[in-house]
Amino acid sequence: MVFELKQGRNDLDRHIEVGTPLEELLVAGRFLESDWHDCEGCKNDHMHWYKKVLKTYDSKKDAVLLSQQGSRRLIGNIDKPDREYSRQELYEEALKMDWKVREIDYPLF
Repeated sequence: MVFELKQGRNDLDRHIEVGTPLEELLVAGRFLESDWHDCEGCKNDHMHWYKKVLKTYDSKKDAVLLSQQGSRRLIGNIDKPDREYSRQELYEEALKMDWKVREIDYPLF
């Protein structure tokens, strides 16, 4: 069963804190979006950072496979694996980067 996201902001750290089942939230194809900007090479058009869930969260391994960090400028990174993140690593990353969970196939631009 896939967790239905409400419209607007879906803070990953908050979902982890309240115990949303991550195997229902972090399903393959969903994006994480950060308000931090990829500003290298852009003048007036900022670009948010993204990561894509490449493999649905595995509760037995307590890990999720995410893509490398990408943006519209670095769109090729969205399908390249970075590494598996444990729940704790994911939480720490969510606090640092302020990751938001987006719906499956969220339009990046």
